[in-house]
Amino acid sequence: MDGRIGAIKKALMNSGFGNKVSVMSYSAKFASCFYGPFRDAAKSTPTFGDRKCYQLPPGAIGLAERAADRDVAEGADFLMVKPGLAYLDVVRLIKQKHPTHPLAIYQVSGEYAMLYHAAQAGALDLKEAVMETLQSMRRAGVDILISYYTPHVLQWLRDDAMAAAVQLISINTNRGESPDDRPRLVPGRLLHAVKFLVPQTGGDSLDS
Repeated sequence: MDGRIGAIKKALMNSGFGNKVSVMSYSAKFASCFYGPFRDAAKSTPTFGDRKCYQLPPGAIGLAERAADRDVAEGADFLMVKPGLAYLDVVRLIKQKHPTHPLAIYQVSGEYAMLYHAAQAGALDLKEAVMETLQSMRRAGVDILISYYTPHVLQWLRDDAMAAAVQLISINTNRGESPDDRPRLVPGRLLHAVKFLVPQTGGDSLDS
């Protein structure tokens, strides 16, 4: 909504919290069918009218750009694009224009349901599909991923890291390295393996 970031920042400043509370703006929130499962579960579907008067039309990349510009000018600390997968061009545009502002993306309930039910039907592997979509978001320029799959992703990464550690210990053992050497060698090799599991963009590095 126009002017809300400015109003929030003004209230924070007047209350002494201007430099203590960060504000994330739903800068580019599109009027999307992908909100459907959440609205059904929360019973929040509008009983009359719709939200198109203040959410962006799906094809309105110019409005999305201007909305992000407006929120930055009003003092937003973080920006967001919502939903995710259908709007990666908007992500790229906003990140290129405001590279110093952390950019979030919200993978909404419809995106969750789309992948989940496709996997249930045997059309694709859930883990591979989720990780591929999240990596595509990172590749487009997103800094913060908000997803209903977060608990699954964290478990998958833990499982992959554990499997990599077990494999590395096995390699060390087969090479005949002494037990005293293994604790020193495994962490470095594990870090090398984990780099392939975590999406990287630009100059980001797990070493930094």
